[in-house]
Amino acid sequence: MGFDITRCFASSINANENFVTHIPEHWSMDDAITILSTYSTVWYGLIERANLKRNESILIHSGAGGVGQSAIIICQYYNCDIYVTVGTEEKKQFLMNEYNIPEEKIFSSRDIVFKQKIKQLTRGKGVDLVLNSLTGDKLDASYECVANRGRFVELGKYDQVLNKQIGMFDFLRDISFIGVAVDMCLFETQDFAV
Repeated sequence: MGFDITRCFASSINANENFVTHIPEHWSMDDAITILSTYSTVWYGLIERANLKRNESILIHSGAGGVGQSAIIICQYYNCDIYVTVGTEEKKQFLMNEYNIPEEKIFSSRDIVFKQKIKQLTRGKGVDLVLNSLTGDKLDASYECVANRGRFVELGKYDQVLNKQIGMFDFLRDISFIGVAVDMCLFETQDFAV
C-alpha cells in the first residue's frame, strides 16, 4: 500500500519507494486503505503541521468518521482533553461506547451551539487545537473556539475553494491557520530526479 501523486486508485503503479509499505498479514485491503488515508491525514495535520503536544485540548469535528476516529485515537495517546462533534445521536453513542468520550464533551455538528458549550467547559479559554471539517457559519464558530496561541487545522476544501474570508482580528490572538492537503505534501516531497 502507498501513495502516489496521480490522485487515482490503481492495482499497480510506478511509485516512489519512500511512499509504499507492505500490508500486514492480518489486515484486509479495506483496513489498509482506511488506515493509510485517515491516519496520514491526521499525522500530517496534527503531528507534522500543528505540532500536537501532550495534554492539549482539541475539538475534533465529525468524530465518528474515519479521520475523526483516527484523531481521537492519536489524541488519546497524547492524553489530550478531547471534544467532538457528530451528526447523529447514534454516532454520539458510538463515541461514548467505543472511545469513552464523556457525553458532555460530544456536541452536534448540525448547529453552532458547540461554540458556547466549548467556551463554557473551558472557562472561556477555548481549545488549543481545532481539527475542522465543517463549512460556513460552523467554520466561523469553530475558529472562535480556538484559544489564544492555538491552532486551527482545516481539512475541508469547500470554503478554501470559495475563498471564504475569516476574521483577521483573531490573528492578533496569535492563532495559526493551517490548511492541510496531504496530496500537496506528497507532491512537494516527490523525487523528480531522472
